[in-house]
Amino acid sequence: MRDAARDYFDESGVCLLSEGLTEGEARLAGRLNCQFFLREIVHCAMAYLHGNPDDVAMGNRILDQARLSSCDFSTTCLIKTVLSVGPRLTAKTRKKLRNHIAGQLTEIRKQHNSFVGCNDNFPAMATFIFSVGGELLNNRQAMQDGLDNLHSLADQLGRRGFMGEYNSPTYSGVTLHALSETASRVKHPQARRLAKELTHRVWLDVASHWHPGISFHAGPFSRAYHANSTAWDGLTSTVMWLALGDDIICGPLDRVFGPNAADSLETRSGNLPFAQAVFTGYAGTTYRIPDAIGELALRKRYPFRVTGTTECGTFHDGDFKLQANGAYVHIPGRSVDYGADASTTTTFMQPDYALGTVTKTFLGGGQCDACFAIWRRRHRVKQWSDVRSLFTRYLINDARPENDDNRGLLMHRGLTFTVQDDARALVLMHPAGTQRQQVHTLRLALVMQERTSPVDEIWFGDRRLPGHDGESATPDWVILRDGPVLVALYPLAPTDTGRKVLMRSGQENGYRVISFYNRQADEPRDYGIEESQVIQNGFVCEISTVRREGSARAFLRKLRQAEMVDSTILESRRVAYRRGGREMLLWIDPARQSIKAAAVNNRAVGGEPLKIDGVNLRDVPLLGRGPAGTSLDWLTRIASRPGIPGLEGVGGRRVEE
Repeated sequence: MRDAARDYFDESGVCLLSEGLTEGEARLAGRLNCQFFLREIVHCAMAYLHGNPDDVAMGNRILDQARLSSCDFSTTCLIKTVLSVGPRLTAKTRKKLRNHIAGQLTEIRKQHNSFVGCNDNFPAMATFIFSVGGELLNNRQAMQDGLDNLHSLADQLGRRGFMGEYNSPTYSGVTLHALSETASRVKHPQARRLAKELTHRVWLDVASHWHPGISFHAGPFSRAYHANSTAWDGLTSTVMWLALGDDIICGPLDRVFGPNAADSLETRSGNLPFAQAVFTGYAGTTYRIPDAIGELALRKRYPFRVTGTTECGTFHDGDFKLQANGAYVHIPGRSVDYGADASTTTTFMQPDYALGTVTKTFLGGGQCDACFAIWRRRHRVKQWSDVRSLFTRYLINDARPENDDNRGLLMHRGLTFTVQDDARALVLMHPAGTQRQQVHTLRLALVMQERTSPVDEIWFGDRRLPGHDGESATPDWVILRDGPVLVALYPLAPTDTGRKVLMRSGQENGYRVISFYNRQADEPRDYGIEESQVIQNGFVCEISTVRREGSARAFLRKLRQAEMVDSTILESRRVAYRRGGREMLLWIDPARQSIKAAAVNNRAVGGEPLKIDGVNLRDVPLLGRGPAGTSLDWLTRIASRPGIPGLEGVGGRRVEE
């Protein structure tokens, strides 16, 4: 990192990449070209401070020049810096860092920085800052805040299989880092015990969803970035590599520092320096994965199944105003409110593939891969091109892979509901219930990267598509053959609001996209809230192998025997799919984002908080444990923290009108 960073700073320690701006200033100025600001600057300083005397002097200069502001990522790193290389800091730098940490112990003491079921990596970092930063500065209030946060998450994982921000290829790694650091450094006995138990639970989430033959996470993902959805590397797999070594194939060193960096997705998106700094910041932690969980991650017996319940908090998404008092107020008709709810994740793995779903999208669903399939194209996976993933998005107008203005994040603009029966899934989609202006395209998109190589075969029913491009005005099975795997997709009665075709296969920016259209028109039109709420889309997915089925045509003959019904009863949508004596049912109210029934063979899903093949639930820390502590004082103290109205979960676009 020190070698790479010599191009990122001048001799005085000023960061050249951020042009002297904070992230907020760069965003407002439209100059967010490279994600390299305070967090990344602090990570680089840490790398310098572990070097020779000249490097140490440079690390101090970088920290002296840095404009410290409220950022849980950077504050976490600064506490680690003071504790691990404190003697290498100058008196001036040490005082600056300690003063900043002291201010943050008060600044971040808010209700949303407890585990309310939103972006849980932030309360995880806050827990480290409170617990370890509080002990560093002998701040008893902060130490209590850290312990209360630990009780909050322990309480949640007593009744749920996974935390709110479950199985994220990016943010589970952030949470593992924060809890691992807390467990290693905090001195309070109860806080240390709870931190160890909670770290165990997050490791269990990550390991149970890891496919060792593919060497990537199986879905579903609570929050994923575009690189994660394409089965590229992520922070969580980096943490796994740091814990388990080269059993995790496609490790991060070559990707961000080695000869492959020039061709990496990070370089293509302009974020290679960011990836280098993040890797450095998380590499300085000792990750202790329990032996049994390490075995679970690397040595699975197939078929392998895991299901677990989770819960998420309230979320608001759309245009909002920031009030003078700090409150977030969303503009009526231009935002949608998502209520707090619980859901169930289901993952099924075979040696060649994995399919994962969640009954309802996490928060607003923008980053949620609620249905995610991944498979290996070759028996032995050595590199990215040996793997393919399929992820889903509801897209509006010109949104395309790697053509979005949100840091390579192809945002999902709809609501998703699912039910899964092993290698089959029923997936319903609706656009989020808000006004839509000047809309010319509405579509459900099933996305696969083809930058490395094309999918082997694509069929629309009995017709194999030459060149893989094609379209159809009528619904039929779409079958993909890719390596040893067969993936079948069938559109579920997409509402026609003005389209030219129903199904289309095409390549967009190096990605194969199968589209099921609601609208595809030359002239745009507006949609009101009520009209938007009744637009429906969705699909059935089945995955198998060439070894089992013989060919795409043979698989199609079996699929044609399926029965399916997609009906509206009063205000609810009821969909059933039956084949081979197995039935999936999904009954939803899309306007109210609620599920009346999700069942397999008429048995409701989600009856048990956690079930993992080969894992004895009696060995799972916290699960089924009663209320945390001897009283509920921890909950009273969290409720008494200052709150910012509208900020339990907020997303969208800030407007000044």
